[in-house]
Amino acid sequence: MNQKTNLTLEQSSNRIAIILLINILGQNLLAKIFPVSSFNIDQYLYATILNGCIFMIASQLLLKTSVKKVIKHQKKSRFSLIENILWIFFTVSLNFSGCALYSRRDAPPINVHLSQIWLFLLLAVFTGFYEEFIFRGVFLENLCKSSGKVFAVIWTTVLFSFMHGTQFPAPLILGITMGCLYVMSGNLLLPIAAHSINDWFGYLLTPFGNFLFPQKAPDEVQLILKWSCFAIFLLTTLLLLLYYHFYKHISFHPIKKTKEILKSIKSHKTSYQKFSGTACMTFFLFLILANILSDFSHL
Repeated sequence: MNQKTNLTLEQSSNRIAIILLINILGQNLLAKIFPVSSFNIDQYLYATILNGCIFMIASQLLLKTSVKKVIKHQKKSRFSLIENILWIFFTVSLNFSGCALYSRRDAPPINVHLSQIWLFLLLAVFTGFYEEFIFRGVFLENLCKSSGKVFAVIWTTVLFSFMHGTQFPAPLILGITMGCLYVMSGNLLLPIAAHSINDWFGYLLTPFGNFLFPQKAPDEVQLILKWSCFAIFLLTTLLLLLYYHFYKHISFHPIKKTKEILKSIKSHKTSYQKFSGTACMTFFLFLILANILSDFSHL
């Protein structure tokens, strides 16, 4: 006999915090099992797959869901093929035009060989799948039921950003766009594709930039790549506006949409307090903020 049990917001908050704490513990254990002084794609791939499996199992057990249930819940995408392609270019170019192309000073150097490109793609696809499955397919859907889409997108973005620590602001931009794309399209395939391509480009863009411009300093290469991404972002934004205005006859009203979002935030004010005020979530937020501040102090 199947019985549906909807978790309260406080229960969801505690369980999501425990899942994220399990993920942090798993990452630390795997870092000890696979210690690397320089970037090793094989070891990093094994560690990512193991960590992703731990993350997914924990989310399925604590939030009483499964891959089958999440897939069954997916709707037919509201976007056409052209829209999907444009939104992917929009997301990736926006992220890279505003961020440092994953060139973290505390990260080991990435040395890419042509034979390893597909390993990086496999790594990016798996990371994109399990992170979108958990943050959008499980967490966002769970929070939507109790407090609405705006609340769910905001909190999943906050948690996604915190879990990526010193990579800020890339995860903030990616979290917002992935949440919005999932809500707008009604399907996980677009966020998974955009996230995977974003990560793949993140691994390969800087090394290939250095390959294309061997005579230029790394900072100059970064600048060329960022401006190239910004130009693609502007072009994609223009194409999206033209597509929706002339083909779908949809006009975008940013002021009106902002007012609607602010109204939704105001009407769910107590929900934000309840979600962040549970024992497990408070502990998680304190721990992750302390860890981020510690990481920044060593940069």
